[in-house]
Amino acid sequence: MSFSNLQEINLEPNDQNLQEDYIKLLEEHFQSEVRENTLVKGTVIDINNDAVIVDVSFKSAGRIPISEFVITNQKDKIKIGDVIDVYVDKLEGRDGCIVLSRERAVKEKIWLYFENAHTNNETVDGIIIGRVKGGFAVDLGGLVSFLPGSQVDIRPIKDISALGGIIQSFKILKMDKTHGNIVVSRRAIMEESRKEARDDLISTIEEGMILEGVVKNITGYGAFVDLGPIDGLIHIRDLDWDRKFHPSEVLTVGQKIKVMVIKYNKETQRISLGLKQLTKNPWEEITKKYSVGSIHKGKITAITDYGAFVMLEPNVDGLVYHTELHWTARNVHPSKIVSVGQEVDVMVLDFDLSKHRISLSVKHCQKNAWEEFIEKHPQGSRLSVVVRNISDFGIFVSEADKINDELSLNLLIPIQEIDWSETLQEEILRKYSKGDIIECVIINADPQRERITGSIKRLSEDNLLGLAEEMMKKQSVEVIVTDVKRDGIEVEIKNGITAYIDRYELSNSRNEQKPQNFTIGQKVNVKVVKYDSDKRVFNLSIKELHIENEQKMKEDYQNAQNNNFGSALSDALKLNDK
Repeated sequence: MSFSNLQEINLEPNDQNLQEDYIKLLEEHFQSEVRENTLVKGTVIDINNDAVIVDVSFKSAGRIPISEFVITNQKDKIKIGDVIDVYVDKLEGRDGCIVLSRERAVKEKIWLYFENAHTNNETVDGIIIGRVKGGFAVDLGGLVSFLPGSQVDIRPIKDISALGGIIQSFKILKMDKTHGNIVVSRRAIMEESRKEARDDLISTIEEGMILEGVVKNITGYGAFVDLGPIDGLIHIRDLDWDRKFHPSEVLTVGQKIKVMVIKYNKETQRISLGLKQLTKNPWEEITKKYSVGSIHKGKITAITDYGAFVMLEPNVDGLVYHTELHWTARNVHPSKIVSVGQEVDVMVLDFDLSKHRISLSVKHCQKNAWEEFIEKHPQGSRLSVVVRNISDFGIFVSEADKINDELSLNLLIPIQEIDWSETLQEEILRKYSKGDIIECVIINADPQRERITGSIKRLSEDNLLGLAEEMMKKQSVEVIVTDVKRDGIEVEIKNGITAYIDRYELSNSRNEQKPQNFTIGQKVNVKVVKYDSDKRVFNLSIKELHIENEQKMKEDYQNAQNNNFGSALSDALKLNDK
C-alpha cells in the first residue's frame, strides 16, 4: 500500500494524534525498505503516452519515462498490474516523488546475473558483434563485453568472420562494476573441452595406434601435429624412409594427415608420432641388392660440407663422404668435385640397416691416383713441382704442369729434406713461397697410406759426406770441446760442424768416463767411428782411439821384442860358427 492510499482511511477526530503517529511510523517503515541505488519490486498502476507509473510501497509512486521500456523492448508488453523490477535512483526528486529507472533495473539485474555466473565459474552466452582495438565486442544479451584477441581460440585464427553473428559460450574472466567493464574468453571454454578430450585420449592411447591430425607447426627438427585435445611431434627421422633435410619437404602447415603413435611418455604426456611407419620400409630388401663391394649407378641429390648424397633408387639414398669422392680430395669442397643431378658410379663400402645408412665411394670406381702417380714417377725420379703450401714441418707440392688443378696429388718435402746445411728451419722455409716452381726427387712412396715424399737436398751430394770419408781415413782427428753436459760432451769438428760424444765413449777406463774431466775450449783427439748419412750425424769416440793406441803400442812392443830375439840368436849362431 502506498502513502497516498493512507489519505483515504477514515479516522475519528479524537484519534488525530494517533493518526499522525501511525503515518510517521509507516513513513519510517517504507523508507527503511526502499533505499537509493537498490533494486526493488514495483507494481504498474498506470500507463500513459509519456510514462509508466509504478508503486514501490513508498510514500509516493514513481514515474518512469516510456522510452526506457522502448530500449528494453517491453513497451508493448507492459500492462497495469504487472510486477516489475525497478532501480531506485533517488528517494525524492524535484517534484517530491521517488525517482525510478526501468533501464537501470534491467542492467542491474543483468549485472547481478553475470556476477553470479562469474562467482560460480559458469558459462554465459553471447554473440561477437564487431572488432575493437585489441580484440572484439561481444553482446551478452544486454551488456557489451570485451573479448581479447588472445582469448578467441587456442590457436591463432586468420579469419574470424565465421565466428560472428552466432550464439556461443564464453567464460567471464574479469568484471569491473565501477566502469561497467566485462572481459570474457572463448578460449577458456575450448581449453576445458580440450582438457576433457585430452584426458579421454590419454586414457586410451597406445603405441601403434593410428590417429588423425592437422600439421600445426614445422621446425628444422620435425613437425608438430594437432591431434585435437593434445599435440604430438613427428621427428624428422620419422617423416619419410628417404632422408630429408627439412620437414617442409614432406609436410605443410594445415595439412590433414594420419600418423602412428610410436612412443608415449605417461609422466610427461609427450607423444612421439611417425608418418613413415604407415608405409612399407623399402630398406628391408636393400641389403640383398646393395651388397658391400657392389658397384651401382646413382644420381647426386644433395651436397654438404662433409660429402654428397647419392640416390640409388627412389627413397634409397647413400652418403659419399668427402674423402671418398676423389683420391686427392682431402681439402677440396665436394661441390667442386660433383654437382647436383650428376650421374656417378659408386661402390658400396658399408651398410647399416638399423640406421638406414649406406656408405658409398666414388673414388673406388676409378683408378687409384696414388698408384698411377708412382707408376709414372717411381722412387728416384726427378720431378718439376709447384709449391702448394708451406707448413712448420715442410713444403707441400704438386706436379708443375697441374698448377691450376685443385685435385692434383700433393707430395710432402719434409723440412729436413730441403737443405744439407744445418741452417735454422725458419731460414730454410723463408727461401720458398707459394706458387714457386722447384725441382725435387722422389725418395719414398706409400700408396696405401697415400703418402709420397720428395727431397730437394738429394738433388746434390751431401757436403759432409766427403768430409766424413776424409776424416775416417785418419787415425785421429783433433776437435774442440764446445759444451760439457751431464751425459757427454759436444765438440766442433770443423767450420761449425759439431758432434756429440757420449760419456761411455770418453775413455776406455770406466773411472775416467766423466764429462766434467773436460773443459770448454779444450782440444781433444778423437776417432771418427761412423757417419750416418741419413741423419747426417758423426759418431766420435775417445775410447776407441785409446784402444787403438794401446793395441798399436802392444804390437810395436811385440815387434820390438821379436826383433831383439832375432838379433841375439843371429849373434849366437855366428859365434858358434867360429
